[in-house]
Amino acid sequence: MSIMLKDIIKCHGHACDGLVTAACALAVGLKELYPDGIIDRTDTGGISNNSPCYGDVVAYLTGGRTRFGTQKIAPHLANEFILYRFSTRQAVKVSLKPGVFPDEVARFESKIRQGKFTIEDIRRCQQRNGTLPKCWLINP
Repeated sequence: MSIMLKDIIKCHGHACDGLVTAACALAVGLKELYPDGIIDRTDTGGISNNSPCYGDVVAYLTGGRTRFGTQKIAPHLANEFILYRFSTRQAVKVSLKPGVFPDEVARFESKIRQGKFTIEDIRRCQQRNGTLPKCWLINP
């Protein structure tokens, strides 16, 4: 069974650039931790910045929970995520490459905050972010 972006949106409550960005980043990191494609959510934890969007995606995709210490918040992390697999003691840091789309993201976030976005804006963001795995740096 695959987890689709629409599943994460249902969990989070709305589609946004942070949700798509985090989902793409975690897809890259989880592929590194679980090369066979089967992700064990009981064996995985993650760290993100204090964004509710990023945090929801980390919780949903890794199974990490703050009450168990398997999901942590690190405010200094900007567009970065640290994922770890307990059984192998392997960790990866996934970082957005500088300059990939900051101006576009800033404009989109502004539209969202003002409530001035359309479904087409969401679709464009999703299509644009569909290429993000090429935009992420992995540091094991």
